[in-house]
Amino acid sequence: MTNEIDDFLMHYGVKGMKWGRRKERPEGETRFTPEQKAKFKKAAVIIGTAAVVGAVAVGTAYVAKNSGSKVPQNIDKESSEKLVKETLDSLLHATRAKNKGFSMYEKGGLKDPLIEYTEAFGYDTPERHVFKRYGDNNEKVAARFPDPLGRKDHAGRVIPHEVILPESLAKNVTNLDEAIAKVWPMIKDNVEAKYDPPENRLGGLPKSTPSQAKPKAPSPYPMTPLIPTPILDEILRKNY
Repeated sequence: MTNEIDDFLMHYGVKGMKWGRRKERPEGETRFTPEQKAKFKKAAVIIGTAAVVGAVAVGTAYVAKNSGSKVPQNIDKESSEKLVKETLDSLLHATRAKNKGFSMYEKGGLKDPLIEYTEAFGYDTPERHVFKRYGDNNEKVAARFPDPLGRKDHAGRVIPHEVILPESLAKNVTNLDEAIAKVWPMIKDNVEAKYDPPENRLGGLPKSTPSQAKPKAPSPYPMTPLIPTPILDEILRKNY
């Protein structure tokens, strides 16, 4: 059975054509006319403008979501990511209490102080005494020192204090002794208050006395013996 086709299109290419090679054009001849080039250029400008506007919108939204602060207009995403990193504007202080583990007593005005803490102290095994400058221009100071009053945790270890001084407090601080002299008056009262409060002691707060205990309400579901009482009495009488 054969099907007759009246009209069909066949294309055998151009004589001498080779796949992957462009046909050479005479010198001065271009693929597109000047009018077509003008249209392409105009379209490229429109697309580029739209891309820039989109990047500004994404960057602004990114900062607003991650930092919770106002951001300037006309900012791209790359710049916005730099703004997300918060600025340390006050003292950061981390330590332990007698019966409580590592915690941040002062957060330095940061929503996530662990980022700054990790940059300053890293993940290395802590040394008892640390003094270092860090930051883009070494403008901040990180210091670690044992509790000046020798307070210990429940395991008998002397409690360390880790502090980070922002640029405003780190000026003219050149060694660990100067850092301790500067920050200890600022943190000692807070350390004293949190070192061993009643709620952190082992066992918690003192339990209430019997006179303070509330009487238990009767259960709405009284217990019923599995064996009726008369039968149970008869079993006990015969066997015991």
